[in-house]
Amino acid sequence: MINQKESPSRQDGQNSKTTNNDTSKIVPVKKQDIYDLLGLPVVLLPVPLKEKGCRKPNWQNTTWDQTQEPDWQQELLDGNISILTGKASNGIVAIDFDSDECLEKFFTLNPTFTKSTRTKGYRGAVIWIQVKGDYPAQHNFKIEDKVFAEWKSTRGQQNISGVHPKGIPYHFIVKEPPLEICFDEIVWPEPILLELQNDRLIEEQGNPFWGNEKRDDSLNLNFWAASYALKNCLLYEPNEKQIYRYFEKNGLWFKQYQEVILTGISNMLLAESKIAGREFMERKRTLATLNGIFNLMQGIAAKPEVFKKNQNFVHVANGVITLNDDIQLEAFSPEFYSRNASPIPYIENAECPRFLNELLLPAVSKDDAEVIQKLGGLYLTGHNKIQRLLLLSGTAGRGKSALVSVIEKIIGVINVAELRTEHLNDRFELFGYQSKTLLAGKDVSGDFLMRKGAPVLKKLVGKDLLEVEGKNLNQRFHMVGDFNVVIICNSRLRIRLEGDLEAWKRRLIVIEIDAPPPERKIPGFDDILIKEEGSGILNFFLGGLMKLRQDIIEIGDIKLSEKQHGLIDGVLAESESARHFLIDCIERDRGNEASITIDELLSAYGDYYSDKKWNTLPETVFKRLLTDLMLQLFSAAKSHSIGGKRGFRGVRFKIVSQQ
Repeated sequence: MINQKESPSRQDGQNSKTTNNDTSKIVPVKKQDIYDLLGLPVVLLPVPLKEKGCRKPNWQNTTWDQTQEPDWQQELLDGNISILTGKASNGIVAIDFDSDECLEKFFTLNPTFTKSTRTKGYRGAVIWIQVKGDYPAQHNFKIEDKVFAEWKSTRGQQNISGVHPKGIPYHFIVKEPPLEICFDEIVWPEPILLELQNDRLIEEQGNPFWGNEKRDDSLNLNFWAASYALKNCLLYEPNEKQIYRYFEKNGLWFKQYQEVILTGISNMLLAESKIAGREFMERKRTLATLNGIFNLMQGIAAKPEVFKKNQNFVHVANGVITLNDDIQLEAFSPEFYSRNASPIPYIENAECPRFLNELLLPAVSKDDAEVIQKLGGLYLTGHNKIQRLLLLSGTAGRGKSALVSVIEKIIGVINVAELRTEHLNDRFELFGYQSKTLLAGKDVSGDFLMRKGAPVLKKLVGKDLLEVEGKNLNQRFHMVGDFNVVIICNSRLRIRLEGDLEAWKRRLIVIEIDAPPPERKIPGFDDILIKEEGSGILNFFLGGLMKLRQDIIEIGDIKLSEKQHGLIDGVLAESESARHFLIDCIERDRGNEASITIDELLSAYGDYYSDKKWNTLPETVFKRLLTDLMLQLFSAAKSHSIGGKRGFRGVRFKIVSQQ
């Protein structure tokens, strides 16, 4: 289901314009109507008939209890009625438009306001709303020195009933309860928005200039730092030591370079100097001043870990999909704090028959296809909630690479980084993973997970805190291991377990593609699928995400079949092949007279697995593991003098009975 903005409409077919001379169809506003619609306590002020303002002394401090006195209520019946706006009336605020043109422009920016209480006297209209939280005091919002709207707020008043001085009864255009809204949710024209922002900046940071009555030629750097951050929609992530800027066009936050920001601050001061007629501001654009503003801005715009807060959405080309009970498409907003987006648009009923019938289902079983569907949905979120990584193996030409290429292009190739296990221990390698969501190792060798850096993978998917360093930056910062990982291999992978079998078991998902190769290869099939069925594949993965969310609710993890669990055990067992061989084939010699050389163990190890069709460990790896394993399993230390060779004393090969 897609939430779409409502277009401006008129309640019950009524037009906002009312003919001034024809009052026959006008239904005047009654006192009880006001109470019924605006709620209690709303403070009503008596106004002389055909006048606009209450004449009572100290009317700004009138309370609800005062208005319930019989004499007060009688006065309300004898003339016009005005509402004491703002806090006294529980946040009831009036937005008074004297121009139909301004009113229509406001409705274009705020379509939902067409359904809020609306009254009219002689011209224009008054929109009544109930504002939650903080809101400005009385104010006339202007554009080019012309009043756009009057904001009737706390200690203000606005007529709602009786007769306008021009003789027209005050009447309803929309007779519905007032819209409840926060002030910041109201969309104002750009000039008014800038005025509001400036007022807020002065309140928070002080006046833009310092000095005395005769001369105010010193810049308040705090004001200008906050002004630049606000106008350019910047935030500073202190854990990453990185500034980001929001772009409305695609709803994403992008990194900004310091040099670009310093130039922008300089340009801002130059432009403001011309607008304000303060030539000294142009001379103030020194490097010291610019750096001062830049440094202050980082503190003012700091929002630590803001990109981790909301993980319940998928950013696509035409909006943001929120995931609650169902899938809904919403407009872009900086509040999603999104840095990663799929380049594919969401189209509600799009399907992907070619992807399913020509690529996915011919290659894997239905159980495996469902796991891939769920993982594709997980990758779209940019987070690894289940803390697992995918090993996709099988002989060449079976569609593994095309499948992963399609997944990458659905989530966005800009969000993918190459996984290089041989470099994961290097201090600069992880820095390149900033703002990435998927790490991909493609067509890797069988020892890809045997390399020294391979154990770091558990941290990259397991929410571990990682310290990273950028080259030539002379600083370190922290990053959480929340990456999705997919590894493609044409042979079975072995893993550098280092005694951490259970941890790897919790992290792995293994899918083997053993289907026959397709009869006809289609060059660039992944690009064809994206072009023809991109939105359909996106929907397929979104469906998988909904399934995965249910899995997490039920078992806290992705659901795997018995066969899939068996594949994980098989990979781990193969990686532990040296241990299995020793347990099955070696035993202690109670007489402590027997011995075995390393060369004999190596030969027996190869013979043992020749019939199992397992990939044995390289000779150097097997020999390296032997020392620790023989000590752990048999308390046998390495000896350097067994017939002039290295080996182990007090152990022997098990005797296999002949039947």
